[in-house]
Amino acid sequence: VSLSQNNLQSLTALGQLYYKLKDYAEAEIHLRKAQALSPNDPDLLLDLGLVLIEKRQESLAKPFLEQALK
Repeated sequence: VSLSQNNLQSLTALGQLYYKLKDYAEAEIHLRKAQALSPNDPDLLLDLGLVLIEKRQESLAKPFLEQALK
């Protein structure tokens, strides 16, 4: 397992944890960092889209959700 893969998993886990804690700003920070490492991961794109919806940023969420469905 490479260091970047470990970072990806850690960042994703942190983002999901903050999402569950309803700390959407922190969730977005970690999920965006993870997305930079794996820009086409559909699960990650979905998570980021859901965070943005919770932040009432539906227009920003839409491209992430659309890409996740491809």
